[in-house]
Amino acid sequence: QLLSTVHDVPPDVAVLLAKPAGNEPDSTESAYVPRVGDYAALHGEIAQMEKTLGVRIIPVSRRPGDGLMLRTRGAEKRFGDAELAKLVRLAPFIVEAELAGTRVTDAGLSALRSCSHLERLHLEHTVLTGATLGELSALPGLTYLNLCATSLTDEALPALTKLTGLRKLYLFGSSVTQDGVDRLRTSLPHCQVGAIAVPKEYPPSALQSLSE
Repeated sequence: QLLSTVHDVPPDVAVLLAKPAGNEPDSTESAYVPRVGDYAALHGEIAQMEKTLGVRIIPVSRRPGDGLMLRTRGAEKRFGDAELAKLVRLAPFIVEAELAGTRVTDAGLSALRSCSHLERLHLEHTVLTGATLGELSALPGLTYLNLCATSLTDEALPALTKLTGLRKLYLFGSSVTQDGVDRLRTSLPHCQVGAIAVPKEYPPSALQSLSE
């Protein structure tokens, strides 16, 4: 028997009928919002920087608006403050900077102020003491910060409490104390602050989770 009116349609079928047909966009989907501006005109400069500095500067995805990632693996011993400063023109498009093991120092952090859309920052295994961590307050989008195996102490922690957008912070292997970590967890309630020591019950295979 044919369904005579829309009221005769079962609820589950009515939901299917209400969905847009074919590939028509769903009006409930959020419009794409670029994370950075258009860097198409800088492709030549990006290639030259990669060659000069020995680093990789690669797109996060096929969407240019998702930004760039800076990779220094393989160039750590020759990448320091001066090299970081040379990236100033590309800085507004970098959303992730992997500077682990490089020769970047406290003095070099001022160059990161130009990375206005930076979200993830790796500074583990560097000589940082934390004296200039206040420079990072210029990065409102920073959500991830890795400072493992640095010379950071509790004296640098007040600067970290100003980074209210942080969601993950790692300090394993630094000189920060447990009291300092506890204060950070209170000041940054929405941030996951990693442990600074290996719990006795931790298996060796789980050590990597303390800094990821």
